[in-house]
Amino acid sequence: MINKNWWGKKVPSGMLVRFFLFGFASGLPFLLTLTTLSTRLTEAGVSCRTIGLFVLVTCPYSLKFLMSPWMDTVCLPYLGRKLGQRRSWALVSQSSLIVSIITLGYTDPQQNLWAVAWAAFWVCLSASTQDLCLEAYRIETTPPESRGAVASALSVGFRCGLVVSGAGSLSLASCFSWPVVHGFMASSVGIGMLAVLLSPPGPQPNNSQSIHVSDKKSLRVFFTIWVEGMKSFFRAPSRILFLGILFFYKLPETALNVLNMPFLLEMGYTKVEIATRVQFFGILFMIVGSIGGGLLLTRFGLTKGLVTVFSLHFFASMALCVQSLLGRNLTLLTGVMSFENFTMGMTTAVLTAYIGVLCAFPFTATHYAFVASCASLSRVLWSVVGGQVAD
Repeated sequence: MINKNWWGKKVPSGMLVRFFLFGFASGLPFLLTLTTLSTRLTEAGVSCRTIGLFVLVTCPYSLKFLMSPWMDTVCLPYLGRKLGQRRSWALVSQSSLIVSIITLGYTDPQQNLWAVAWAAFWVCLSASTQDLCLEAYRIETTPPESRGAVASALSVGFRCGLVVSGAGSLSLASCFSWPVVHGFMASSVGIGMLAVLLSPPGPQPNNSQSIHVSDKKSLRVFFTIWVEGMKSFFRAPSRILFLGILFFYKLPETALNVLNMPFLLEMGYTKVEIATRVQFFGILFMIVGSIGGGLLLTRFGLTKGLVTVFSLHFFASMALCVQSLLGRNLTLLTGVMSFENFTMGMTTAVLTAYIGVLCAFPFTATHYAFVASCASLSRVLWSVVGGQVAD
């Protein structure tokens, strides 16, 4: 048991380890189709314009709502009875993820660029399905008093997965071939599979809510479940306000993600300085912030937690204005970026817990997919606007 002096109430250690591994499994494939793939394409001599178009392969992350009704209703043969609705789908998606990552590793950008694109799309489709299942399982099995601790464990695990698939894969690529690198990443998915197999079963939909894959009414079932899920989600008018807040909250985060590197390079910082002061301290303080966000939730609750982290994140974004006014200063850069990443980690943990409150069984996957898609859409739109404003 985790000491109650930290989390207010005792939280089972096994639960935190399980959701840490779930977060790791979600973060692991994320950068394989972004930073890692971009590096590989650059080495193969692919033009920047073509590399930019490869962001389209990540569209399954933004279109989770198209898959969510099946996650909520379709009962997989045999596995569905043995493992339950969420764990069975998670295991199938993880198996598909292993095959797709290996396939991506063996495709050669110089020989067949379309094959690389389809393999990357397959990775994103499998990874987004896995995320949907694991998030629905987390929401349905986490007791209210443990939401803060679980959100922290999930966020820290996700960041660790990003480190392995980002910095880890690039480090391995300097010594081994890309098929070997992707083979290692595919084997790491087994960590998430083991966590799924050792997890207790979640709630099962009743017979009226569950259909089988042999049913020949797929399109009608999709629209029925999606419409019913949306009706239940918007039953509380305050959720419309939350979606509006979420949409505009993503503005500073998106601007930082898209324009941070050009801004720092224009300020005169070298790539080495950015890597050591921004990347290293950024990841470190983001993990610390994730833990801090969970503690904040446990001590003060969701409402106060949301107001606090949103306020801190606003001031952290404004700190970059101070950086731009004072010019090149390594000490200031370290402090500003550490504070910004700390608040981003806190906000991620708090939002993860709060989104779980908005989602309700038996439409958990549908509700979560809708909120996640709204957040992803805002990120894309603000990226376009941010680039235009910067120019």
